[in-house]
Amino acid sequence: MNLNAQTTKCMLVGSSHKLSKSRDLHLTITDYKIESVKQYKLLGVNLDNNLKWPFHVDNIHEQLTNKLLLLRRIKPYITLEMRTLYHNSYILPIIDYGIILWQYAT
Repeated sequence: MNLNAQTTKCMLVGSSHKLSKSRDLHLTITDYKIESVKQYKLLGVNLDNNLKWPFHVDNIHEQLTNKLLLLRRIKPYITLEMRTLYHNSYILPIIDYGIILWQYAT
């Protein structure tokens, strides 16, 4: 398996207190500097270096708001069965995706 250094990111994870005392992380792979990030979207889950969830929750909130506003606009023109289908197809997957990871979020 090969590692693509140009698309690789690194993140130093820890508490805010420990991260404030740590130095920046500088990694290189075959003379290519690896970008250090504080937050990153990995497989649809937004992670930050403190393993807290505000970035992820804000992203989910934005996605749900867009879908619910659309549902509100089309509601008078579709049946209850179609609304249920819309909910199960477009809204529920956003809520359910990654729930196992962030169920312990405080």
